[in-house]
Amino acid sequence: MSARPLRLTAVPAALVLVLIGGTVPAAAGAAEPAWTADPVRAADPVPGLVLTLSEVPHSSTREVLLSCFPVEGSHPHGVEACAVLVHSGGDLDALAVTAHPCTREYHPVAVAATGAWAGRPVHWERTFSNPCVLDSATGPVFRF
Repeated sequence: MSARPLRLTAVPAALVLVLIGGTVPAAAGAAEPAWTADPVRAADPVPGLVLTLSEVPHSSTREVLLSCFPVEGSHPHGVEACAVLVHSGGDLDALAVTAHPCTREYHPVAVAATGAWAGRPVHWERTFSNPCVLDSATGPVFRF
């Protein structure tokens, strides 16, 4: 039996985090990247990060859960997002992504990451001038 992805569309994130105190087992036979075995995972109060993306002035909001040890949750690009996060040591200000050129249009998007990474709490928020600038700065992490 394989795990179904967790969708966070109608349930408040805080409630979901309380309800998922455990982890969902990975699909049988699924190939996991070598970095998914994390010895400090047990110290994490929340099994991953809740990532939120909102158009400013908050006309629409999307939210996903991303857990990297092993990769699970509702992020559509979880393996890629986890690889970038692992490479930066979970530091969202130091993501190693390939920047690309963007237009100068002003269509702001606000993003946030809350939860835990390697035993330490995470609360990170930024606003970017448009979705292209967001993608250029964060790569697959907020690509949902």
